[in-house]
Amino acid sequence: MQQPSPVLSRLPTPESPRPPAKLGIFTLVPPTGRGEIIRVSVPIGELVSRAFKSVSEANRRRQEAASRRKVEADLQAFAEHRQPE
Repeated sequence: MQQPSPVLSRLPTPESPRPPAKLGIFTLVPPTGRGEIIRVSVPIGELVSRAFKSVSEANRRRQEAASRRKVEADLQAFAEHRQPE
């Protein structure tokens, strides 16, 4: 007597998965696990890095503007001090 063949509960996965698709900052990657329909990849490191870089650049621009205003005020005060002579 032959044993019945086991029932496979897994669906076969395609041999050649689709390449990842970009959708704005998100990357849609093919599903890898059972029950997954779609998988989304979010570049957290890149987003955090961009945020810190933007804040750093804004602070640098503010400091440069403040330094420029201080130098202009000092030059104006120096010029006013020297004029009465």
